[in-house]
Amino acid sequence: MHSKQQELDDARQRLKSYQTAELDILTKGQEVRGEEDTALKRASLSQVRQAISSIQEEIRDLEYKLNPAKDDGYELSEIRL
Repeated sequence: MHSKQQELDDARQRLKSYQTAELDILTKGQEVRGEEDTALKRASLSQVRQAISSIQEEIRDLEYKLNPAKDDGYELSEIRL
């Protein structure tokens, strides 16, 4: 059974991998100028970015489980910026 810290470390590692993939797609996309390649690049980029978003959400959840935020007594709707 993995600890929450191990899950968090694994999620951060996955995030790095996806961010590297995103960068690869963006940089390689500069080299190739075909219509099909552009469409494929957009689809791949979209999937990678969706994965990054879900991993970031997973990391936030795990961080919260490891270190729950203290209740400051304010509702979100009461906070004024």
